[in-house]
Amino acid sequence: MSENPDDTENTTGGQPGGQPQGGQPPQGGQPQNGQPQGGQPPQGGQPPQGGQPQGQPGQPPQGGQPQGHAPAQTQQTSFVEENQLLVDWTVFTTILFAIAGAALGLFFIIFNGLDQSLVSASGGGSNLGAAFTALGSVVLLYFPLSVAILIAPFAGSTLSARLVQPDQEIFKTAFATLAAGTFVVELLGGFMISTTFGNLSLEFGGFLIMTILAALVAGGASAGGAWAMLNQYPE
Repeated sequence: MSENPDDTENTTGGQPGGQPQGGQPPQGGQPQNGQPQGGQPPQGGQPPQGGQPQGQPGQPPQGGQPQGHAPAQTQQTSFVEENQLLVDWTVFTTILFAIAGAALGLFFIIFNGLDQSLVSASGGGSNLGAAFTALGSVVLLYFPLSVAILIAPFAGSTLSARLVQPDQEIFKTAFATLAAGTFVVELLGGFMISTTFGNLSLEFGGFLIMTILAALVAGGASAGGAWAMLNQYPE
């Protein structure tokens, strides 16, 4: 009976004497002398960080990414540059035609407000026939001044390109030349056209007012063309 307590103490001590606690290897499972820590290769066998860019030759450097957008910018810029001359000339020519159209419309608005007659019936004939004849005669009288007003901006721009003077002098010259030219062409042309009216006679007072008004409008349109040449002409 005395031997049983001794045996119980030997068994409940946790481990038999053949495996003492001090005989267990370190917790890492690797003896200190078996694999020295300094001898372990780098983690995962990866090369140093400095070598990573060399291990990826297929990827372009970050600095090369913006180069992918460069062709689009180049194409957009070249398109604008190639069409800049076209745009400039279109704007310049449109301004000249706009001046001509506005001047012609302004003339008819003002003259219509003056309520001046240009021709009158002096002989017999039906009223309907006389009306058509008078209408045709008025159209013929309007033709010379209409042409003069329409070409005035282009004539003024051409004159401005030839003169080397201050702007005010160029405007005055453009106005005076086209005003004088329009007055002469309408006065002579309208008077000679009126000789073919037959039984219609020309109302000289209304005709003179129309001629002076057309000369002033044409002169203004010419000065406008000179301004367009000085400020909107394509470089």
